Amino acid sequence: MLQSMKELSGQIAVNSAHDIVLFKTEAEGELTVLPSDRVTSIHFYDMDKNINRKFISIQDKTVAPANYRLYEVVIQGDVSVLRRPEFDDPRDEVTSFDYFVRLREKEVVSLNLFRSKVYNELVRLSENRVSEYVSNNRLNPARAADVIRIIEFFNRQDYTFKHQVAKSN
Repeated sequence: MLQSMKELSGQIAVNSAHDIVLFKTEAEGELTVLPSDRVTSIHFYDMDKNINRKFISIQDKTVAPANYRLYEVVIQGDVSVLRRPEFDDPRDEVTSFDYFVRLREKEVVSLNLFRSKVYNELVRLSENRVSEYVSNNRLNPARAADVIRIIEFFNRQDYTFKHQVAKSN
């Protein structure tokens, strides 16, 4: 999906390290390079990995001038987990990526900063349900594997809870 809300269909290659999408139309076979500021989201089936992939383009306002970056969505929900390759050619599917957290439509935060930048907000929004879950399951909000479990718990909450998240924005 483009920023103009136009939907494209054809062959696609995503290079999130360089924030570009290569798109080839089925009919004309014309190759187009789309910078991330022209893209909203990309969905495709990765035959090599046998998974559906989703990428989103998010404006990075921490740099001047502000530019758009492509992130792969690992977990989608009120709290999303995103990733970007550390290198041009990721060596493996887990360790060659930098991971990020995004609460609703707010800023993208490094997964390493979850404890200091996101955790307390989830505890507040959940009326301490997240804190109880962490305590009962002996989780550490500073450890990546536990952060994933905490986010999955938060995203599974009922409608009343999710309504509370929407009101806080």
